[in-house]
Amino acid sequence: MDKQLKKLYDKASSQHDDDVVDRFNYSYAVKLFIFFALLVLAKQYVGDPLHCWIPAEFPGTWATFSETLCFIENTYYANGTIPDNKADRQRAELRYYQWIPFIFALQAFICYAPKALYKFLYSFSDVRFEELLNQAYKNTKSGQDTKSELTNQFIEQKRRRHNPKGWSRGSYLVLIYIVMKIAFILEIVVNLSLLNYFIGTTDILWGWKILLNLASGVHWQDNGHFPRVTFCDVTIRDVGQVRTHTIQCVLMMNMFIEKMYIILWVCMFISFFVSLINLAFWIYRLYSQNSVRRFVKDSLKSDGHIVKDSEADGFISQYLEKDGILLLRLLDANVGYVKMADVVVTLYNRYSDKQD
Repeated sequence: MDKQLKKLYDKASSQHDDDVVDRFNYSYAVKLFIFFALLVLAKQYVGDPLHCWIPAEFPGTWATFSETLCFIENTYYANGTIPDNKADRQRAELRYYQWIPFIFALQAFICYAPKALYKFLYSFSDVRFEELLNQAYKNTKSGQDTKSELTNQFIEQKRRRHNPKGWSRGSYLVLIYIVMKIAFILEIVVNLSLLNYFIGTTDILWGWKILLNLASGVHWQDNGHFPRVTFCDVTIRDVGQVRTHTIQCVLMMNMFIEKMYIILWVCMFISFFVSLINLAFWIYRLYSQNSVRRFVKDSLKSDGHIVKDSEADGFISQYLEKDGILLLRLLDANVGYVKMADVVVTLYNRYSDKQD
């Protein structure tokens, strides 16, 4: 599993063909899941995941067998009185702790899935603005002048803005970018649901309640979440008899898993609302005529160009198109407003020369 996680970690390296909300969802969140997965994996398979109180009559081999069995099989939590009914004990079982590294690994892959979908859809386009944006970011960070290079590349991408498959010309990249943002919201819902399922709750606000409990001094002994002390039933065949022993175990790793789950819940819960707002924001910035017109006119005004609404609208519809607006918006987000405005001015000058 380590190799797969390392491969995913390398894929999830931050790029600059998107905005900071996208990068959190497919890069920072993936790395956080991978870090937690490796941390728990090391504790489980290198350290001691749990210790059990073994009856005195058990020989050494039975003690090892009992602890191994209790780790593989689910232990159960009993607050006060141990249930007599076997079905009640099964309902109280903790079904997550053995699988935590694999759960986190799965959730890391789920986090990256929207970006992978975007890359797949992006491969159907002849336009290669991903490379343009990443190179522009690197050049800007190194202090190179990117104005002429950005302009020339933008014009080249405009020339190639045609998909041989016949998919939407001029707005295909906008479409798949919005699809990716919607997929990120769905991915967060899926990951939150997985967290709920494995800790056995239907309360979407469980993380907030645990935080309130911790702040008010109510710990796991009272709320039942992530218990440190659990019980396990071990059946032993001895001299023709079958005896069942209920032994008490300490799940030391739950002390860490509790903090990990709370961190992940808080991050994803906040990310869900931020991603919703971000999606609405981008839809407005790309599809609102007033927003796009104001964006272009303000960029031109930075160089002293005062244009009418009709002139700006002609420049947008005939020259930039929706994909061009997306590229300029992403340039603004990754390279800076000044450099983006310089590109808009140069492009408008070329557009005006052709009109004349």
